[in-house]
This record gives sequence, structure tokens and C-alpha cells, in this order.
Amino acid sequence: MALARHIGHGLTLDVAREIVREVTETECRAIDPAMFGSIRCGSLVIQAERFRDILPEMEVLHAAHFAETEKYRQGLAMNPDVQAGIEDEKRGAMVQFTARHNGELVGNLRMYIRTSRHTGTRFASEDTLYLLPEHRKGRAALRFVQFMEDGMRKLGVYELRASTKSVNRTDKLLEFMGWTPVATELVKFLKEPS
Repeated sequence: MALARHIGHGLTLDVAREIVREVTETECRAIDPAMFGSIRCGSLVIQAERFRDILPEMEVLHAAHFAETEKYRQGLAMNPDVQAGIEDEKRGAMVQFTARHNGELVGNLRMYIRTSRHTGTRFASEDTLYLLPEHRKGRAALRFVQFMEDGMRKLGVYELRASTKSVNRTDKLLEFMGWTPVATELVKFLKEPS
């Protein structure tokens, strides 16, 4: 759109600046985490938070999650595109749910929201669902997922999608909660990581 508005005009420094401004200064349409409220599950507080506000805390969880579930990646280093996540959140296309124990971040569940190109309905895809092992007791994971489901309903999401790794039992939890397996994800690496 920014380029289209300037078709037919010479590319001057002022026009270039205007294009860059239009592209980089997008309106913030982030979903307000407060709309989801919070719940207690034992010693955990489950809520939504701004991804950009908890980045330093997320590093520890990202590393633990990656080490536990991504061993199949054959030596690829964890290198998350944090800026893309911030931009998705800013566009209203991502919600970061968290679990905290005595204020410490011990779990995260990130959902990306899109519109299906096949059906035109809103869907949300899980990017990460992780609780530190010491907090995977009782109904914590179940309540965490239920909280996310309730939040997605508030946003008008029709379909939820999640991938689970074969190294854990998340698929069993989701099936217990009424999720249906519909596909198998396969991975093949074409060359050694550089």
C-alpha cells in the first residue's frame, strides 16, 4: 500500500522517507491482555501478558522448551525471531498466555491468530505450550489450555490447531480435552546446518 500511493512520483529522498514511515509506523492493534482476566490453579496464576514485556523472562523458558522438545533439529541452534513475534502481537495476530508461580514465569502458551484461506474462518495455531517440569502436576496443564481456549472464544476464533512432539504426552492431554488428531507432521533435513 505504501508503494502504491507513490506510483508515478519520482523517488526522492522525501518520498523514500514517507514510504519507510508508512511501512514502519503501523497502527498498534495488539490485543489487550487484560480482556482475558486471570485464574488461579493451585499456586499458579494463569493470564495473558504482552510478549514484548516479558522477553527477558521468556529466554529461560524458550531454552528449556527447546532442549526438551526440539532434539530432532540435529544441532540447529535456538534462534527465535523475537522481532517477528513483537510485530505479530502489534498487529493483533498473537496472544501470549503465561503461568506464574510466586511471580516467576514458569509456563507459556503462545497462539497465532489467522483467517483460513480455505474457509474464511478465524483460527489460532499454537506455537509453544510449555510448563516447567516441576509445575506439571495436578490439573495445571489442563487449566492452562482451557484458559487459552476461553480466550480464543472471546476473540471469535473458530478453530484451534496445535502440533505436539513425540517426546512428550501433550497429544494425550489435548485428545482428553476433545482435540482430534487430523495430521502427522514429518520432518526431513536436506543438508547439514551451516
